[in-house]
Amino acid sequence: MSDASAGNEGFFRAPHPLAVELAALLRAKQSFVLVLGTGSDRNLPVLRSSAANVEVVDEGGNPLELPGASVDAVLSTHGLLHGRCSEIAARLDELRRVARKNAFLYATFGSVRDSRFGEGIKVETNVFAPKAGDEAGVPHAFFDRIGLQRLLKGFVISNALEIQVDDIAGAWAHRQTALRGAVHWFVKARRR
Repeated sequence: MSDASAGNEGFFRAPHPLAVELAALLRAKQSFVLVLGTGSDRNLPVLRSSAANVEVVDEGGNPLELPGASVDAVLSTHGLLHGRCSEIAARLDELRRVARKNAFLYATFGSVRDSRFGEGIKVETNVFAPKAGDEAGVPHAFFDRIGLQRLLKGFVISNALEIQVDDIAGAWAHRQTALRGAVHWFVKARRR
């Protein structure tokens, strides 16, 4: 257990379902996996146990110091939920730059069906920041299916499902106010 989770076991859940599925997919071969944002670190053990070489980067949008076409898979269970749409698009552009052709992208995105859509401070179209709570002032971007497809240009989407995530999302990020009615897109895609 990492230092971030020591003493807070009740706030940390099992690995995200997308992390578990990606680890199983990669188990047969040595792969280089990029994880965008670690949160509570709950996804790292399952990825590392899959014989994957795991590199973690923050979600800040800074250019990755990786050569192009070096990454076999990208996992982001929360790093593409926050920010303006242009910032999320820029992160995806950078991920696309470092991903090999046909590299996997397993990621979550906010859905317009999320109960928080339209709540708080409107930052821009489909982006809202809560006024209070753990994530006060943090912009959250929400997408419908068409917006998600536009955002993921350069990737071929094999699966995009809207999933209710109150019991999946990291409780460490929602200590003051538990999630109620949160919906995320679970996306599986490949780089073109």
